[in-house]
Amino acid sequence: MGAAPSRISHTSLAAMLIALTLLFLFGGCASPTGMAADQAASREPPNRLVGTWIRPINNQPDKIEGIRFDDDGRFGLVGIHTMHGLAWMREDDGLIVTTNTGRYPEPLETRLSIQTLTDTTLTLEGDKGYFRGTWRRDDTSASRITGQVAYRERIALPHDAAIHLTLEDVSRQDAPATYIASQVIPTLGRQVPIPFALYYASDAIDPRHTYQVRAAIVIDGQRRFLTTQAYPVLTRGNPDHIEMTVQGVQPKQPLSTQPHRKTLRVEDLHLPATYSGQLERHTGSQGRITLNLYSNRIFFLRKPVETPSDDTRASGHDHGRWYLAHGGRQLVLVGRAEAPYKLAVKDSETFRLLSLNGSQDRLQHPIDLARKDELDPFGDPVPMTGMFRYMADAALFTECLTEASFPVAQENDYLALERAYLGHRQTAGEPLFTTLTGHLGQRPKMEGEGMEPVIIVDRFDTIQRHATCPMRNALARLQNTYWKLTELYGKTIQFTAAGQGEPHLLLRPSEHQLSGFSGCNGFFGSYRVDGNQLSFANMGATMMACPLEPNIEKIFFSALKATEHFKIFGEMLELYDGRNAVARFEAVYF
Repeated sequence: MGAAPSRISHTSLAAMLIALTLLFLFGGCASPTGMAADQAASREPPNRLVGTWIRPINNQPDKIEGIRFDDDGRFGLVGIHTMHGLAWMREDDGLIVTTNTGRYPEPLETRLSIQTLTDTTLTLEGDKGYFRGTWRRDDTSASRITGQVAYRERIALPHDAAIHLTLEDVSRQDAPATYIASQVIPTLGRQVPIPFALYYASDAIDPRHTYQVRAAIVIDGQRRFLTTQAYPVLTRGNPDHIEMTVQGVQPKQPLSTQPHRKTLRVEDLHLPATYSGQLERHTGSQGRITLNLYSNRIFFLRKPVETPSDDTRASGHDHGRWYLAHGGRQLVLVGRAEAPYKLAVKDSETFRLLSLNGSQDRLQHPIDLARKDELDPFGDPVPMTGMFRYMADAALFTECLTEASFPVAQENDYLALERAYLGHRQTAGEPLFTTLTGHLGQRPKMEGEGMEPVIIVDRFDTIQRHATCPMRNALARLQNTYWKLTELYGKTIQFTAAGQGEPHLLLRPSEHQLSGFSGCNGFFGSYRVDGNQLSFANMGATMMACPLEPNIEKIFFSALKATEHFKIFGEMLELYDGRNAVARFEAVYF
C-alpha cells in the first residue's frame, strides 16, 4: 500500500483538472504564432513515463492490474475496480497521483518516488501506498473511451457533484448487463460540458459483443441526472469518443422534510421480548397479534386467521429471522410469508405493523405492537424442519428457515424423536433431516445461570438420512451488492462523521476483488467464496487519520479478517467467525 494518501485541496485540484481539461481539448493545436523554429525543435522528447504499466495481481498470477499515464495528464487504472484514477503529475523523480472511489468521489493524493524508469520497467517507492512495486510496460493492455457529459437544464452544478460512468456489455437482451469498467469524476465547481476518460482492459472487449456507456450526475448521494438513451461504443463500427447528454430526474424528498422517525439500536431492545397489539377487521371481528423477538435474531409471530388453512404462509403462525434496517427506523421479519414483514419503528417500545402476510395484504388500519412487561412464550405448535443430532446426552436442532441451533428439551414427544434418530444414524452425532411440530420455550441453561430458548417437540413427524435443508430465498446477492455496515460484534453502528462516506463493502465477481470504506479510509483486497464459505485477503487501505470515529475502522478490519462464512436473510448479510456473527450489513439500492 504506497505513500500515505492525503486529501488534496479543492483549489489546487480544481486548477489541475481545469488545466488538464484545456490540454485535453486543445492539445492538438499548432504552436503559437511567433515561436522560433529552434525553440520548437528544442522541445524535450516525450515523457518516458507515458503509457501503460502492468503487474500480476497478488495470489492471482494469471490476472493483471495496470496503471496508465496519458500525455494529457490523466491517470487511469485497469483491473483495479476498487478505485479510479484521475490525474498524475511528475516532479523530477517524484510522482503525484490522485484517485477516488465511487462512494467517496473527493480526490485523494498519493506521493511516490520513481526508483527505476526504463523502456520496459517502472519501479515506484513510497512509505505506504497501493502503487509501490515494479511494473512492466504493456501499452496494448489498456484503452480508454473519451468524451464529454452535458445537460440542457439551465441550472448550475454544486461543488460536490460527481459524474459516474459505467461501461457495460449489453450483448444479451435476456440477461442483465455485464460490468466492464467504471469511472467517477468529481466536478469540483466545473460546469457542463465536462470531459471524461473511461479506462478499460483491452482483453475485456470481444469484437463480437455490444458495449455501451451509462452516465449519471450524483449530488448529495442522489442521482440527479441520468442518461435516457443508449450510447454504444467500441465494437460494430461504434466510436471510442462520445458526447453524452443526461436528463434531470426528480430528487427524493430531503430527509430534513420527511416526518421524524425514531431510530433504534439492537442493544436498546433488551431481548427476549414480546410485542402485542389488537387487530380489528372490516368484518367487525377482533384478534390479537403477538410478536416474540429473541437475541439470536429469531422471531415467532402469532396472528388470527378468518379461515383455517394448511398453508403455513397463510396460517396464524410464522417464524424466521429479524433485523433492523434503514438506520434503525424499520424492523424486518424474514419468515415463511411470501415477502418480508416491514414494521416501522414508532418509538423505543412500539412497532407499527402494516400487513399480515409480508408486504402483501396491507392493513387498512396499521396496528401498533407495544412491548409487554414480561415475555409471553406462547406455546402454539408450529411446523418445523431442520437437522437434528444427539450426542453425549445432548440434543441439538438446527432449524432450516433460520439456520439457528437450539437445544431440544427432553419432554413431550422428544422420546419418539430420539428413538427414530438412533435407529437411522450411522455415526455418533450425525445430523439427520427432521420434521416436527414444536414451539420455542425457555428453560434453565445446562451450564451457568439464567434461561435459554429451547425447542419443545409437541409432535415428532419424520426423520431422513439422505435429505438436507432446502436453499432459502435471499433477496440480495453477495456479489455486486452495496452492503452498508450496520453492526459489528452485536453493536449497532451509527456513523456520524460529518463529510465522510458510510462504512460499506462491495464484492466484484469479475476479479474477485473487494472494495469499501471503513469510516476513515477506502480499502481494497481480494476475496474467496466457495458455497457459504467466505474469506478476505491482501487487504490494503488509504492512510487518512480517523479523528472522529477512530475505533470503527480497527474493529471493521478485525471482523473482515476473522470471517469464515456468510449468511444472507432477505436483504441482510451476516459474516461469521465460526458460530459467532462478527458483522452485519444491509443491502442498499441507488
